[in-house]
Amino acid sequence: MQSAFKNLSGFIDRDRNFQASVNDDILVQQQNISNVIIETLPLDCKELYMNGKRKSGVYTIYPWERSDPNYRPVQVYCDMETEGGGWTAIQRRINGEENFNRSWTEYKFGFGTPYGDYWIGNDAIHQLANGRNLSLHVTITPLKDGFVSFKTYDHFYVFGEDQNYTLQLANPGNGNFKNDALLEGHDRYKPIGMQFSTFDVDNDNYYRNCAAVYLGGWWFNRCHNAYLTGPWQSDKWRNPWYPQYTSGRHVNGTSMLIKSH
Repeated sequence: MQSAFKNLSGFIDRDRNFQASVNDDILVQQQNISNVIIETLPLDCKELYMNGKRKSGVYTIYPWERSDPNYRPVQVYCDMETEGGGWTAIQRRINGEENFNRSWTEYKFGFGTPYGDYWIGNDAIHQLANGRNLSLHVTITPLKDGFVSFKTYDHFYVFGEDQNYTLQLANPGNGNFKNDALLEGHDRYKPIGMQFSTFDVDNDNYYRNCAAVYLGGWWFNRCHNAYLTGPWQSDKWRNPWYPQYTSGRHVNGTSMLIKSH
């Protein structure tokens, strides 16, 4: 009887050891799967493009690492066709359904839908730009003929909220606008080196609040020769891209696309 009990006890111990080994293997596999998921979460549309995504549309990206307290997935529109594809839309207007005269907090976190009109959020723009070399591709679609005007810049950077999302923009590239309304013209209208302004936070160089006057958040100076956030298809949207587009009444779409290089 004692011998049988020892045999049974040994069998139980071996079974426990086997089960523990199996559990350890399962935990290792789960960790490996988790690591793979973490490693393959796309940072932006360019990573999606490099991983074989070739169709323009709405995708989910992950600008922040999981360990970052700001971590969250972000839905964006990816342009997979323009100039080699892989462009992340940080601003897009196609139907006028979204009001861009929004508060500082709304511009900070973003608003709208990537299926239509939206602003990705200034925190997300900074995170996508931080530590990377980005290009900016700006487009305006006119109401009359639909022939898209565009301009590309090979240096684009936005600082964090501690510097009020100050804009850096340089190295103009190809385009078909009649002029460069962002970098050319009088210095007092250029957005370069300007902090972001909204109707409730005034960081411009004008004696009034440009964002409140022109009804949209932007990197205003005194005030602007270009801005893409005015009241949709309205004469109140002054100089979307001066002098080619002097009124938003003539504009049927805009976009701001970024891509690392």
